[in-house]
Amino acid sequence: KGGVELKVNEVVRNKEERKGMKAVECHKCKEFMDVAFDGFNIPRDKICKECSRHRYTHTPPSTPEGWMEVGINSQLSQMIKEKAIPLEGKDPEGNLGVGRRRTSR
Repeated sequence: KGGVELKVNEVVRNKEERKGMKAVECHKCKEFMDVAFDGFNIPRDKICKECSRHRYTHTPPSTPEGWMEVGINSQLSQMIKEKAIPLEGKDPEGNLGVGRRRTSR
């Protein structure tokens, strides 16, 4: 009726049905397989089909880099990486650093 077809991945709990689904490797799985199967003469798609837990009817799009880095925690992490906030001790104004816990008095 002129609408957009939605690609929905239904939950499949049947083991045999899941084996027939398309196996996809996420970036963490890719990193693991690069290390674990380095030097083996086994096609990557065969490894993925045999052991991947990521199975879909329709392959979802990849999550963009930095997508999950939102909010104040990511801003603090970035400031710590840039050494704008000291981790230990006191900063020049005498405030406690982010990485130090206050002890009870």
